[in-house]
Amino acid sequence: MNKNEAYTFSDKVVLELIKEREAKGISRYRISILSGISQSSLKYIEDLTQKPTFAIMAMIADAIGVNIDEVIKKVRLENNKD
Repeated sequence: MNKNEAYTFSDKVVLELIKEREAKGISRYRISILSGISQSSLKYIEDLTQKPTFAIMAMIADAIGVNIDEVIKKVRLENNKD
């Protein structure tokens, strides 16, 4: 099993959201303010120790300024390559 296979689909979506957040130079603190999700919850989500619901992932995506549907589509396409 390669490292990528150990991640769940939601983990991969979260990892993609992290990439988007970091590419835009947005801090967790800013995402917390924009989304209404606590900083501690964001840390657990980004550390992959807390599994977010779809609604929470959508709130994070909105705060980052990306479309959650596009993020999911990108992750699905990457999964199909493996």
